[in-house]
Amino acid sequence: MLNLYFSSVPSIISTVLILGAACFIIYVLKNHMDHRYWGRIFIVLFVMGLLMSIMSGTRDAIGTPNGFPTQGILFITLCVLGILGFIVLIIGLLSKLGKSNVVFHYGSYILIAIIIIKTLLVEGKRIITFLS
Repeated sequence: MLNLYFSSVPSIISTVLILGAACFIIYVLKNHMDHRYWGRIFIVLFVMGLLMSIMSGTRDAIGTPNGFPTQGILFITLCVLGILGFIVLIIGLLSKLGKSNVVFHYGSYILIAIIIIKTLLVEGKRIITFLS
């Protein structure tokens, strides 16, 4: 099982990103009433989610014969969640022009949900493939 998460450089980096995201999400959720800088939290979550997607794609060799398949409902779901993350980012940045931080606040929760769902789907698929 350790080979699954520490066998190569991309695996190690994606594992560290997953652990870092988990710690940051717990911190945000635990102290959500104390935060004043939702814009920074929003951007950190977006960048962290983007890096996690890039590293999992690199690690799992998306689109190669022995890698993660690009057909099927799982891949489509991951793509839709990624597009939703970009839509939330664009809406958040546009709301910044109107001097509103409300979108950053609620957008951060949407990004947290997207990161958790995508991580559970990808890691669940990896574990199922590893055990079979």
